[in-house]
Amino acid sequence: MAVDILLQETLSLTRSTGKTVSITCKGTTGCESYIHWYQKKEKEAFKRILYMALSGGAPIKDDGFQDFTATKKESDTFSLTIYNLQASYHATYYCACWVSHTGRLVKAFGSGTKLIVSGKLCFISLVTAYPPSKLQDGKSAWLCVASGMVPDAVRFKWTEKGKNEREKGGNIREQKTGGDGGYTTSMLIIDQDRTAQDKKYTCSVDHEAVQDESIQADTAEGGEREKDAVVPTCAPRPNNETTLRPDLFAQKKQTALREQEYFDLQRSLYLANRTYTLMILKSVTYIGVACVLMYKRSSADGPITRR
Repeated sequence: MAVDILLQETLSLTRSTGKTVSITCKGTTGCESYIHWYQKKEKEAFKRILYMALSGGAPIKDDGFQDFTATKKESDTFSLTIYNLQASYHATYYCACWVSHTGRLVKAFGSGTKLIVSGKLCFISLVTAYPPSKLQDGKSAWLCVASGMVPDAVRFKWTEKGKNEREKGGNIREQKTGGDGGYTTSMLIIDQDRTAQDKKYTCSVDHEAVQDESIQADTAEGGEREKDAVVPTCAPRPNNETTLRPDLFAQKKQTALREQEYFDLQRSLYLANRTYTLMILKSVTYIGVACVLMYKRSSADGPITRR
């Protein structure tokens, strides 16, 4: 049972080896006694790093995490700091605590912050939104695709447009393809009603390369948004400058466009295959019905006898 109270606003952080990084966790007012920090590597179980009292003080570390420490920033804000980054520290980090829920204690986790220990460039090339399509069960689907990005950690948010724009919940499905440089899709599925076809939605994408802002694409008629800033190791520079790499961006943009064309081609081939299959099934059904009718007719006439 999930209990969402802890907030980790930073989706991912990319730093080079030997550097220091801090990960923040907010919303601990509902926690009981202690705040915990966990490390989760791909295909491995969660490992607790340390825990500390909500009142502050020195953290209590588990074995093997000598480069890790935690501090209390504000009344409901804590941070995990990692010194002397190594490749083995590449993982997703979660804050957690025990909370009271329906009369019992359950452990609540933050959404996690992905730490990438690498000197790679950080960028996102293209966000594409598609007009709505109807599903077989009467529901409607809106599709948003973020492509050509490093790292591959991205967060989607759907907003219903209107007088008071609000975040849209409901059935949202996400799928990731290709890892770094690939694409991630988000599909918003809602029940069809009389006003659904008049609704308009905006897809917003949060990524490390666009700090303190989001890339938005409107699904009303289909749209695209490009981001041409490429930031080395994704860390904000002391003078707030952004290093641009037009040559690299152009290359990544072409790659993203090719991947998008491939995605569109797959979609077209899938629809063509479905149509062709239905035509074959209709033909087989027609032939079968005709054979049955001919058989019944010949049986009703009976054998011809001569006298």
